[in-house]
Amino acid sequence: MTDVPQVWIDVTDLLRWRQRKTGTQRVVHEVIAAYAALRPIRLFYFSPRLQTCFAVEAAEFLAGAAAAEAAGTVAPPPRPTSIRSVLRLAARRADFRRGDRVLILGGDWRRKGFLPELATLRARVGIQVHHFVHDVMPITTPHLFPPHETEDCLRYLARAFQLVDSVITSSRWNVDQIGSLVQAGRLADVPVHAVGLGTTSLVHTVARRPPGDLPEEFSLSVGTFELKVPCRRSDSQRPAD
Repeated sequence: MTDVPQVWIDVTDLLRWRQRKTGTQRVVHEVIAAYAALRPIRLFYFSPRLQTCFAVEAAEFLAGAAAAEAAGTVAPPPRPTSIRSVLRLAARRADFRRGDRVLILGGDWRRKGFLPELATLRARVGIQVHHFVHDVMPITTPHLFPPHETEDCLRYLARAFQLVDSVITSSRWNVDQIGSLVQAGRLADVPVHAVGLGTTSLVHTVARRPPGDLPEEFSLSVGTFELKVPCRRSDSQRPAD
């Protein structure tokens, strides 16, 4: 009997982050929760110190995140390489198998060793790697971001596109923006698919003009607003493992 390929989702960034979730991280968490409600999934954590992927119990992860949310705290569930996990003998490597689908929903662009480890698993084990790209605005609108954000984003995505089997994004606009970078030779040409997030996706929405008097030409901006300090935390301020 052939093993059914499993879906593995990366939760490294969610387990390492020690502040309130960013808008992107909230989307990632909600996608994981929705996916878990539809089918069995596996989660994994990449240890930058050990350069290895460890399995994360999906039910424990979601329960811990829900408890923290209800308590109004920012502490994420424990990492599989934490002292608590080691004492419980709970730390174990992710047992990827040939044909398994690995889904990257987004994370830190500066994770050292992460993409090389995925490339090794893809070559030796035979996993498939699929990457969700929320947007490419740091590259297409660099004037809105600090220079290092644009550089880090482009460097990471250029490497990721050389590795992945496909890219997923949330809108046709993003598909077109990614396509422009591919045509410019800044990203490799890989299959890119648009998948609307949630039941409020425009695919399921009938277009209606909003009430009120509006000019014939106007711009509608939809998004989240987050207060940030003027400087970004350095990698040295993130937990080492």
